[in-house]
Amino acid sequence: MNKTISLATTATLCLALTMTACSNSKSDEGGGKAAGDGKQITLKVLRSWPQPVYSGYFDEVIKEYEQTHPNIKIQAEAIYDETLKDKMKVILGGSDVPDIFFSWGSEYAQKYIRAGVVKDVSSYLENDPAWKNSFIPSALKSYQYEGKTYGVPLRLLGKFFVYNKEIFAKHHLQEPKTYDEFMKLCETLKNAGVTPIAYGQQDIWASIHYETAFNLMMVNPEVRAKDYNYKTGEWTNPGYVDALKKFKELQDKGYFNSNVNTTPADMALQSFLAGKSAMYYSYSEEFPQMVEAMGDNWDVFPMPPMEGEDGDLKSIVGGADGFVVSSESKHPDEAIDFLKFLTSKANAEKMVKMNTWQSSVIGAVNKDTSFPQNVKAMQLLLDHGVNEWLDVQINSKLVDVYWTSAAPLMEGFKSPEDIMKEVQQVAKEVKELK
Repeated sequence: MNKTISLATTATLCLALTMTACSNSKSDEGGGKAAGDGKQITLKVLRSWPQPVYSGYFDEVIKEYEQTHPNIKIQAEAIYDETLKDKMKVILGGSDVPDIFFSWGSEYAQKYIRAGVVKDVSSYLENDPAWKNSFIPSALKSYQYEGKTYGVPLRLLGKFFVYNKEIFAKHHLQEPKTYDEFMKLCETLKNAGVTPIAYGQQDIWASIHYETAFNLMMVNPEVRAKDYNYKTGEWTNPGYVDALKKFKELQDKGYFNSNVNTTPADMALQSFLAGKSAMYYSYSEEFPQMVEAMGDNWDVFPMPPMEGEDGDLKSIVGGADGFVVSSESKHPDEAIDFLKFLTSKANAEKMVKMNTWQSSVIGAVNKDTSFPQNVKAMQLLLDHGVNEWLDVQINSKLVDVYWTSAAPLMEGFKSPEDIMKEVQQVAKEVKELK
């Protein structure tokens, strides 16, 4: 997720959205009869990413789409992630629901699905195999529930350790292949007077990325699947406690900078960009900042696997985000036609070039559209697979426990055992409420 879903209350709105294709597009890329029957309609679209740096792309493609589809007007709105959840509660409780709206995948989307507010788009994908097969499977899977597909992924993002190549070279360090090698590397850096990892969790979402990674490796996949399901979750496996211990160990051994609870995540990133630390666990959307500040003096590697653990030692923490169609839309065919434009190969490549994002469309991130580190990261996602952020996989009440427990964990006010007891209690309450 974009910095994952944080708990802000102020709303910032912006213009714009969406996508395009050339005027001679084939029907399987959008622009078919659904968009060409001559009836004047308005499609309402709500997206994320209102930042000006991204708006140019959306402004450009919406203009082209409307030029090639003169009977369709796109009425678009953009909103920051921090206020999206609250905004959607208001919208879905009213009568003015967008035809298309942004959604993360997994449990976040499934809440909408179970509530019946999003449309099953399976038939559209099945009737256009070329479109369906253009997506990276793990991205499309994020929007699947009980054998049906309810959304269209736009991006596929991941978490990677980024590192300063000059610092690594100075201390004769290589990219670690195992977690033991990673810990030895951190110890070498600390002993040399270098902060191994820049980290800040004043923003409460920051801890969830480490916790996702350690749960992934230290808990059996079948156990995790059962526990992450709000209907069956018990959270009694000792791997969850061990995962929190591994997380805290990074601080206890001095591998993080000091004062992590009062350090904003962006300040930690800026510390890395300034060469004050050797590594940073980065959301791939942040990569352009590395290019701007560091040129080619950085590279990426995935969280190294913990050999001997019972979990998934291969997948990379990450996830898809994209769009769903409202079940109340009066124009579902036009909405799908629009989404085909949005996710066409040409538009995906344009998105990668202009916004330096990672696309859910196969082959859109390549040496002609992006920088080498992004191409490498995209290939790692394809090779390793993706396991979604914890805070979109589990019930929001459980997310709150993880979010609010990170600071007392680091301060020593709560033990891993205390935190998991609280998770277990909330899991019981969620089952009873549902």
